[in-house]
Amino acid sequence: MDRHAAAAIYEERKLELALSAKQSMRYDARRALELLRSGTEREDSNFREGQEQAIRHIVEGRGRLLVVQKTGWGKSFVYFIATKLLREAKAGPALLV
Repeated sequence: MDRHAAAAIYEERKLELALSAKQSMRYDARRALELLRSGTEREDSNFREGQEQAIRHIVEGRGRLLVVQKTGWGKSFVYFIATKLLREAKAGPALLV
C-alpha cells in the first residue's frame, strides 16, 4: 500500500469516527437551561422561541445552522450554549465566527 492510499484510508476512518461521535451526541435540556441561567445571571431565565431548537439542532449534529434574528434576541447564547455542550461531551473543537 502506498503512502497516498494509506493517507486516504486514515482520513476516511477519521471521518467515520467523527460522524459516529456526532450521531451519538444527546441533547441535555437540563444542562442547556443551566447554562442559559448562568450566562444571564438570572434563575428565572427561559429560552426564547426557537433558541432551544437551534441549540438542539447543533448539538445533535443535524448540520450547519445560521440563525438570523434581530439584535438582542440571543443568537450568541445559541452558539455559546451549543459549543459548551459539545465541549463537555468531548465532541472536539468548535469554531464560532
